[in-house]
Amino acid sequence: MFSLKSLFLASLLASAFILNSHAQTYQWILVNTNTSHNLKDGTVIGKSLILVGDSAKYVFRNTIQSVSVTGQLQSRANLISVVKIRYKTDSMVYCALANNGQIYRVDTSNQVFLPDSLPVMPPAGSMPSKLVDLNLSGVDNWRFGYPLDSGKILACKQPYSNPRLEISLPFHGVVTDLQTYNTWGVLAIGDSGRIWRTEGLDNDFSPVFSNMVSQRLNSIFKQTSSLFWVVGNGGTLLKSTNSGQNWTLETIPSQEDFCSGIFQEGKIFLCGNNGNIMMSDDGGLNWVQETVATSEKLNKFLAGPDGKMYCLGDGGVLLMRSVVTGIQNGLSSKKPLLKRSSKAWTISNPMEIGLDYQILDVSGRLLFEGNVSPSGEAVIPAKQAGLYLVRMVANGYSESLKFSVAD
Repeated sequence: MFSLKSLFLASLLASAFILNSHAQTYQWILVNTNTSHNLKDGTVIGKSLILVGDSAKYVFRNTIQSVSVTGQLQSRANLISVVKIRYKTDSMVYCALANNGQIYRVDTSNQVFLPDSLPVMPPAGSMPSKLVDLNLSGVDNWRFGYPLDSGKILACKQPYSNPRLEISLPFHGVVTDLQTYNTWGVLAIGDSGRIWRTEGLDNDFSPVFSNMVSQRLNSIFKQTSSLFWVVGNGGTLLKSTNSGQNWTLETIPSQEDFCSGIFQEGKIFLCGNNGNIMMSDDGGLNWVQETVATSEKLNKFLAGPDGKMYCLGDGGVLLMRSVVTGIQNGLSSKKPLLKRSSKAWTISNPMEIGLDYQILDVSGRLLFEGNVSPSGEAVIPAKQAGLYLVRMVANGYSESLKFSVAD
């Protein structure tokens, strides 16, 4: 067998594989951005990813040609948001927002940012956290919003009798994100675990979630027209199945400060501090920590125009989710697989040689160990919700994985 110390070290160094219930194996690899500045937000325009970050840095990343072009504004103000805003059924504008409230137009032809404005601009000193397009229905309207500090939201609804809507919520924290539902409805999240909801921008926001968590909520994302997720600090994950009217606190085996999430390829992905990415392919019942080639804070996911998934972060980090192909560690397509259910875990060994395994908790305490015969299976009683480590070793094959189990 192998030593507990070698297993724990291998797990901390991160393996070359990711536990997955499918035949393909994935890892998040680094993509060159030609910058070391923190990247805070991004969007997709044509064939390119447009990324923005600290010290007025921006990146045009052509995903087809695999080329990155960087630029920097003279103002050196931190760029905190970049977004496509619909103002007509068939027309969009591409804007970036700096933390001083300045708007820049994204010139995709020349790959530069140019000073610009919108029909409604944030007031001086208001400290906007982002710019959000709120035109869900695609009609000929300006509908966008700026989440602000001190419980305020500045929104634009044009045409309307008063296109500038200044909304004050009854708390003094920061509003961190906005999300649309149905045609005109908007959800708002913020500090101290608060969520509000309105049927339309010209109506009052009503509280729909509070007092269950005290952590800051950072991002809200949509799975379907009625199913929404919210991620926050301290491993906070919230779920609504009725367009934000009611929320449940979900269990996830991580105390990570989650910054962003996305529903893509039938899976839920969460990212946060220390380069961690969690994935669930069963609607949030079970979670896997994916293999990531960085320990920098990760800030946002993007679905690329090339069909790949990307994640941007601090230190100029841009990651691409890539399929591991070919022979790895002497292993062909016959790869051992750990399958999980609420009652048992099963290690299947399709190889023609025996397989040794160990399962530990995150403290390094050995829970199970044994051997799986060639073309055989080992059934292990399932443990309670938490994060676990598994090591599988055979002649010419070695794999270390982290996996999680929810309640």
